[in-house]
Amino acid sequence: MAEQKTTCSSCGREIRLVTAERRHGMCVPCHRNAAKPLEELLADQVFERIDAVIGPATDPKAAVQDLQALPPGYALCYAFQHVHAEILNGGISQLYSNSAWSLILQAEEAARQAGVSRVSNLLREIVFYYHQRNRSKHKRSLAEDYFASLPSNWDKSLKQLDDDFFCMEQDANSVILRLCCDNQELFTDA
Repeated sequence: MAEQKTTCSSCGREIRLVTAERRHGMCVPCHRNAAKPLEELLADQVFERIDAVIGPATDPKAAVQDLQALPPGYALCYAFQHVHAEILNGGISQLYSNSAWSLILQAEEAARQAGVSRVSNLLREIVFYYHQRNRSKHKRSLAEDYFASLPSNWDKSLKQLDDDFFCMEQDANSVILRLCCDNQELFTDA
């Protein structure tokens, strides 16, 4: 006997009747999306648009350049997502060694715009760590007072910075969600 079918009430895709009964008339992906909080849905939309502009496996510098055609929030989300992923994957030294290092100033701005000052301050400290060692690669991009908020006796090791980042991982995970939800003007086309 053939299985009974119906269509998803959200997207119209053909699904099994038993799935529709279990998922309030929806297919599994639509049901999963319906359960997502608003900020996750907004972030998903932002990254769908980013992917549509930059395509797969794009060099970070080229991707940010392509994203300049969009409102600034898109490049900020892209930068933060890459910097965050590199640190989680291999620590700050891996971030510094890879092309995502070019995005750290924008990632810091993303955290600042999102109101996640702990993460913003730590990213600034990471830049300072390499700046002190004449290895920042961002000297020309830094405002004269970029490090003014850091104490004059600042002296953290790379391990301390890594540990600090992992201690505030929950805050870091909230940056993109807060940026998308609380700063929608950054995503509005002019």
